[in-house]
Amino acid sequence: MSNPTPNNVSTSSLAPSSAVSVNPPHVIIAGAGLAGLFLGNLLEKAGISYAIYERTAQIKPLGSIMCLSPNILPAFEQLGLYEELMSFSKVSRVCSFYTDKLELVGRTESTTGKMIGYERILLARPPLYDMLFNKIPAHKINLSKKLVSLEQDHKGVKVQFEDGSAAEGD
Repeated sequence: MSNPTPNNVSTSSLAPSSAVSVNPPHVIIAGAGLAGLFLGNLLEKAGISYAIYERTAQIKPLGSIMCLSPNILPAFEQLGLYEELMSFSKVSRVCSFYTDKLELVGRTESTTGKMIGYERILLARPPLYDMLFNKIPAHKINLSKKLVSLEQDHKGVKVQFEDGSAAEGD
């Protein structure tokens, strides 16, 4: 005896239609900033095809101190990058707020470590950038590719670059 389906739905109607692509997607990432590199690392881990297009001719990890909230840290752990991230980060359990004259307005203490197992961390942007950049295969990062237009339809997306070249994705 077969198991009944919910609401008497035929399982044959749940099969993929011929309009659904069975080919794996190819993702185009515009920009090799922190977000683009983080997405590249996620796609690399998932085995999804992608290419990163960066407008500059040379990568320069810029920036100063930044804070990462505990909610993003499990993603770094899933990528296998958590321990390396923590090697150049400092846990921040206290946050103080000041006026423009440096008068203390208030202070909060974090309890997230006890509740969810991860703390808010402070770190310099350049080591984070270097870590994410170095995990991406070099052939997937395309430099001097300033995006000038994008066309999207039911077939996918096509991007045009300032140098006259183009790329297609899904």
